[in-house]
Order: sequence, then C-alpha cells, then structure tokens
Amino acid sequence: MSESSRYPQQPEPHRQAYQPQALHQPQSLGQPQSPGQLSPSLHQSTHNGRVSRLPLVVAAVAGLVLGGGGVGLTWWLTSGPGEAAEADAAAACAVAERVEPGVPSEKSMGEYRRWAAAVELANAAAEEDPALEQFAEAFAKPYLLVRQTMADDTADFRQAVTGMRAACDDL
Repeated sequence: MSESSRYPQQPEPHRQAYQPQALHQPQSLGQPQSPGQLSPSLHQSTHNGRVSRLPLVVAAVAGLVLGGGGVGLTWWLTSGPGEAAEADAAAACAVAERVEPGVPSEKSMGEYRRWAAAVELANAAAEEDPALEQFAEAFAKPYLLVRQTMADDTADFRQAVTGMRAACDDL
C-alpha cells in the first residue's frame, strides 16, 4: 500500500499559496468598498489618486524653523550682554602690556602694528558697549599723538600712555 492511500488527503497549510488579505476597515456610511480600495479617512490629501506630500514638507519646515528658533533663543538667553566687549577690552589690555608704545621708526613695525591692533580692539569694545567709550579714548590718545607729532618723548605722550594703562587697571 502506498503512503498516499494510507492517509486521507488533507490540505497542507504551509504549502498553500499566499494570498494577501484585504485591509479590514469600517465601511463609511454603509457604502461597500472593494478589497483594494483604501478609505478616504486614511489619506485625506489626494490629487488625481496620488497622495500629497505637502503635509510632510510643511511639518519638516516647521520642525526646522522651531528647532533653529530654539537654538537661537537659547544662545541669546545664555550669552550675557557685553561679553564680547569685555573680551575685546581684555585683549586690548593684554596687547598693551606686551607693547611699548612709541614712534614706528624707533620701534619695530610689528610692535607698532600690535599697538594699533590694541587701539582697534578697544574701539570694537566701545562700539559693542558704550560704557567703554572712555576706555577706547584712553587707548586712542597716545596712538593719535604719535601719528600727529611723530614724537614719543613729550609729556603729553607719557601722560596719555599712563592714562591708557590706568584704563586697563580700571577694568
């Protein structure tokens, strides 16, 4: 007796062909739907049978704007007013400590340029924080005297350099 005759023919579930099941959705207002048709509630925005990507684009743009705004707001709230001005003023004083102001022909041009950079840092600090305007004027005075007179051996120049160093001490 053959094996197939001994056992009754039963369908084998693992060998049956796969047939996708239709999505089971509630039917709206008693209207029948075909198995492949999606209900309008799943995809509200359609155009000629195609799903619109507009909601996705709007959500992405809104997310970027809100994220960027959050970062900007956090940066603005955590950075104190005048921090850049204070840093520029401190840098001007640090340069002034290293440099001996004077006539460029008697000093190296590098030293004169550093002194000019200290004056510009003081000006930048005053532009950012108006309370530092006298500080910037104290830095500019000896520099302008040397440029106008080309002399660094006058009492006015020595007094201006002393005023510049005193402005740093007052920071």
